[in-house]
Amino acid sequence: MQGATATAQALADGKGTLADGTKWEKKSGEELGPNGFIKRWTLIQGSSNAGKVGASLIGRLTAGEGSINFENSVVHPWQVEWEETWWEASDWSGMRELGAEKSG
Repeated sequence: MQGATATAQALADGKGTLADGTKWEKKSGEELGPNGFIKRWTLIQGSSNAGKVGASLIGRLTAGEGSINFENSVVHPWQVEWEETWWEASDWSGMRELGAEKSG
């Protein structure tokens, strides 16, 4: 998965939709503070359809001839929301912090 992370970090800031319907948005920035503090960060977030794995059962359940039928059932794709953040912070004294957080 490290290749996917590197690809995401290489994207320019903005938003878009991939061929599979995944929607994404990327933001990045730099914060400056006292004593030479600097923090660079990148945030990428989005939502993906995980496929037709969930079903809403509407109507009635019928059984006959060794099978069960769900009449008027509707299959909905599950939507997965995700977010990844990476940062690097440092100051004039040489303190350095690298971090990453993923959810979804």
